[in-house]
Parts: sequence; C-alpha cells; structure tokens
Amino acid sequence: MLQLLLNLTVFDMSPQRAVEAPRFATQSFPDSFWPHRYFPGRVTLEGRIPEATAAALAARGHEVHRWGDWEWRAGGVCLARVDAHGVRWGAADPRRDSYAVAWLSARRPPTGAVACSGRPDRPGSGASCAARGSSCSSWC
Repeated sequence: MLQLLLNLTVFDMSPQRAVEAPRFATQSFPDSFWPHRYFPGRVTLEGRIPEATAAALAARGHEVHRWGDWEWRAGGVCLARVDAHGVRWGAADPRRDSYAVAWLSARRPPTGAVACSGRPDRPGSGASCAARGSSCSSWC
C-alpha cells in the first residue's frame, strides 16, 4: 500500500503510527473484480481526514465521499520491519482483527528489552511491538 510506504519513508512515522494513519481511496480506475466498476474523479476519505482537506479536493474537481473514522474497506495492513539498528518492529491494523507479537529467539541471547504495548482492539492505542535481538512479527 503506497500510503503506508510514504508514511514510513517520507513522513518518518513509526510502523504502528503509519498503519493507523487516516486513509483515502480513489475509484478513478476499473475495479479488479467483476463487473470492473469505476467512478472517475471519486475519492473516499476516512472520517479522521480534516474537512478542510475534503473541501480542497472538491474544489479541485474531485467527487469526495466519506467513510467512518476506522473503515475496514480502507485495507487491513500488518507490518514487520527491521530498522538500521537491528530493532524489529511489528504493527497491526485496528481496522481488522490483527495483532503485533514479539518474542525472544532461543537461538540468540537477548541484547535488549522486548516492548509490547497498546491494544489492537482500540484504535489509536499505539499497539505495537519492538524488540532488539528478537524475532518480531506481525500476524494477521
């Protein structure tokens, strides 16, 4: 998902913050599934995207539609990442049933603490895990 990649690389968000960020979708191209519907100019925004942004898009000619704050149709993303320091990060999307899990590998002595926090069932809780010298994964 391009939005997630941009949140991580351009906007330097943590994995969990990148996954939880508000999303948008465009229907200006044919759908993958039959009957391949499309709606040129339509963009759908999650409710957490400011109304000023929606108004600016409408002023540029987009047909703006709104979803609720945490819309499952905006995608369900799970993420596992190893940063430049060897810290393994996991993130789970609160829009779907998913969890981020970290554990210490028995093959490698621990070199740092494991931190798991937040509740994936509560959006915005910062549910994420990070572990130095561990195997960290995100399960969906």
